[in-house]
Amino acid sequence: MKKVISTFLIMTVCAAGLTAAIKDVILSGVNYQAQTGYYDCNKLFNGKDDNLCWAFAASNQLQRWQNKQYSSIIIEKSIPNGYSGSQSSYSLDITYAFVSAWPNQGGAEINGFEWWLRGGSSFPTGGAYWADYVSAETFIGEELSLSAVSKTFFMEKMDYFVSKDYELTLGVYKGTNAHALTLWGYSADSDSNSYWVYLSDSDDGKVELLKYGIYYDDANARWAFDDTSSYDGWYIGDMTYLTLGTVPEPAAFAAIFGACALFFAARRRRE
Repeated sequence: MKKVISTFLIMTVCAAGLTAAIKDVILSGVNYQAQTGYYDCNKLFNGKDDNLCWAFAASNQLQRWQNKQYSSIIIEKSIPNGYSGSQSSYSLDITYAFVSAWPNQGGAEINGFEWWLRGGSSFPTGGAYWADYVSAETFIGEELSLSAVSKTFFMEKMDYFVSKDYELTLGVYKGTNAHALTLWGYSADSDSNSYWVYLSDSDDGKVELLKYGIYYDDANARWAFDDTSSYDGWYIGDMTYLTLGTVPEPAAFAAIFGACALFFAARRRRE
């Protein structure tokens, strides 16, 4: 289940003395109109992946995160990346690795990020592909509850996370049902009090960046999907974010540490 630039599009239209303001906040490189810059790996519903929506959402954003690493390091050949075309019909090799390692059960995207980056004794074997770069002490992100929050809380968090270019997923719920979606941004029309989220969905069988309408449910203090989307009746319960950005090579990391150590040693001598 369950450089970084935010794009703000503000259009001011004057008509009959009224001003309409539309704001788009979307992750760097993602273009809804052109349908580019996002990932949308779909389940095969083959008895092995039916309940792994959380892993698929994590896979989409892990691929985006690994794309960033080309600016600082060369991704090791042992790390699944992109699509080799030789392993399975999944559109990302990362997704194939998840399906191969994890049981067909519900889960949480933050655990998927954790397993992929540095592994852990509570997770299946495998993973830990970036353990040489991401230590056990490094904060990588968290699952943030969006239940019983103010109307502005979600958008304010989104503004911040997108400005930092964090990778994002969304947990949505209806009764006892839970699902994970990949979150790419949001749009708001303050004049008409209309709001949307940009998503990709592992369950719809399509590779498509979706724009779904949402509204603030005052009675329950949470955001929910409106009747224009296939998730009418579902509400947004949590958002998971990955904070890492680009990571330095171990040698570079050691050089930075060494330089800091020399600096403080010099200070101690002067004092």
